[in-house]
Amino acid sequence: VTVKYKGYLLDGSVFDETSGSSSATFPLYNLIEGWQEGIPLLKTGGKGTFFIPSYLGYGPSRIGTIPANSVLIFEIELVKYQ
Repeated sequence: VTVKYKGYLLDGSVFDETSGSSSATFPLYNLIEGWQEGIPLLKTGGKGTFFIPSYLGYGPSRIGTIPANSVLIFEIELVKYQ
């Protein structure tokens, strides 16, 4: 999938995002379960805000600046679903 996105925590702190008009491409099967379930619901060019509970994100693992058991919020625009 090719997406533009912004990921942040409930307190509003941003932990990852694409910048400007840039996009990022990932194999869907390598992404967190919340993205694997949510991305196919969007159409190309579609946008959505995903509220991902920790068990569909990183669960009890701390990943970088993301604390363990965090709810993740993503604003996603689906550029291409290949």
